[in-house]
Amino acid sequence: MKRVTSTLLLSSSLFASLLLAQSATLPSILVTTPTKTLQPIEETTSNVDLVTSEEISEKGYQTIPEALHTLPGISYAANGGYGQPSSIYLRGFKTSKLLVLIDGIRLNDPTSLNGAAFEHLLSANIAQIEVVKGAQSGIWGADASAGVINIVTQNLVREGTNLSLLAEYGTHNTFRYGAMIGYKEKRFDIALKSSGLFSHGITAIVPPHSDVDDYEDDHYRNNTHHLKLGLNPGENDRIEASYMVISATTDYDNDPNWSATLAAKANNPTYTTRSKTQLYGLNYRHSFSKGDLKLYANRSDFTRKYPQEMFGKAYDGSVDTWGFQGHLTYRENGTLVAGAEQNRFKHENEIDHSYRNDGLFVTNTNTLEGVIGGKTILTESLRYDRYDAFSNKFTYKVGLKHFHKHIPGFWTSLNYGTGYNVPSLFHLYGPFGANPDLDPEKSRSFDITAHYKGVQITYFYNTLDEMIDYVMTDPTTYSGHYENVSGKSKFEGVELSWQKAIESIDSVFNFNYTWQRPRDKEGKALIRIPKNSANLSFDYYGIKDTHLGTQLHFVGKRTEYTGAKMGGYTLVDLSGDYSYSNGLDLFMRISNLLDKRYETAATYATPGRAVYAGIRYRLR
Repeated sequence: MKRVTSTLLLSSSLFASLLLAQSATLPSILVTTPTKTLQPIEETTSNVDLVTSEEISEKGYQTIPEALHTLPGISYAANGGYGQPSSIYLRGFKTSKLLVLIDGIRLNDPTSLNGAAFEHLLSANIAQIEVVKGAQSGIWGADASAGVINIVTQNLVREGTNLSLLAEYGTHNTFRYGAMIGYKEKRFDIALKSSGLFSHGITAIVPPHSDVDDYEDDHYRNNTHHLKLGLNPGENDRIEASYMVISATTDYDNDPNWSATLAAKANNPTYTTRSKTQLYGLNYRHSFSKGDLKLYANRSDFTRKYPQEMFGKAYDGSVDTWGFQGHLTYRENGTLVAGAEQNRFKHENEIDHSYRNDGLFVTNTNTLEGVIGGKTILTESLRYDRYDAFSNKFTYKVGLKHFHKHIPGFWTSLNYGTGYNVPSLFHLYGPFGANPDLDPEKSRSFDITAHYKGVQITYFYNTLDEMIDYVMTDPTTYSGHYENVSGKSKFEGVELSWQKAIESIDSVFNFNYTWQRPRDKEGKALIRIPKNSANLSFDYYGIKDTHLGTQLHFVGKRTEYTGAKMGGYTLVDLSGDYSYSNGLDLFMRISNLLDKRYETAATYATPGRAVYAGIRYRLR
């Protein structure tokens, strides 16, 4: 039963605190995103979901969106297969309302409409993904008006040489690899990580009632490399430097004639887009008896190239961040995190515009014993952001969590926060529908949660004022402009989760269901967001050195841009892995087992049944 319990603790769910209580010998899961400092997940008031490396391996997830879309409150849409533009919706909010980070470095592209390019994020060499729901601008500033997704990469786990390898092949001539080699000693460590995905893919566009295989394939190529260096000049000092590059090439379907038929667009083999994202990080941390001090400098570079006749030739942008942060334990049950940072956002090329943001932030956390017969955690966050292109803004967040002493395993929490989302440079100055007079969006979020022995229910209610939307003036050419839509959009819903370790049969059962009702100011449903969605998984560990799993993923009806309704669907996936020898695992996955035809975005293709198999090796 040890493996089952460990898997439960490391699985993606809101149930980590319960599992920790059930197995006191297991280490607590640590997260950094809720308050910008390392803390046990059970000590944060925020709604936090996790996906860990163990789950990524066991489920066979190839990309970050695959891992995320099985979490409660998250829905997903893509304009085709591998590498095509993808969107993650969190509690009904678009990707552009989410702050996305890799190891704390911004991944939101200021030259893009969608924020972060999820379609190019591979799952290899990932330690865990932290998803914090609700407005987090009081901690992280703009772009975090709906939540934060922080992708944490793997660190070296042992002294001396570290080595891990992955190779996988499957349907559509898809090859995936991952590798990490590193060395660690007391004063120094270095790690080089690499991953890639190459696939002939499927057509991006498919006309209604047509077969995906009748149209030309849209190929995809992705190489991701990551270098991390660490130096410990003293017992209490740590210097880290990192560089990551994500290079991707994607074939896509379109036609310079906007009125061309879908069949003509689907069979057009001439269009390719190339993107390159580079993330630079440098930080210094000094620890002392009651806390630590951190200085950091990060840079994110974005380059995208398209055929000239389609979207303009190139988009180049960057985000530069400098800052410092202090963490102080000022009393036995009281901690303070405070700091300041500066961000400079720039869009180069013909657009050549930029803006600057200076932020001051503070978060206080107190743990109170004996309040109402239990333990209470209270967290308050306040942030002030000054802009040279927009109005300055105070944002805040308050969270409360109570462990009920007289009902073991029962806790409740509530959170309230405000958000501020400034328009991207593409919204303001881009070649399609730009509007330099756009104002920032303002949001408010509230959630309340009850948790008891693996069963959890959360009610959330969010609002968004001055929502930035594209107003189409000519449906035949899709021409129009962006503007602030007056009025208040409302996002309401319920998330229900249940996780259970069935010790008698060495199994883990996991279920979540989301009901949500995102509406614009007129009460109309927002596009591509299902009212009902659910995920169910069952993992069996009763055979020595073997794991077998099945997943069901249900998505209800949705509304498209045109107002048309998209039908719901249910997908079934199978996965399995076998520990062949010391450090060597064999694995296999079948996605869309029943070969279901479905769509996440109207007229865009989705893959049918696909089979993948591979090997993993880790030096032990």
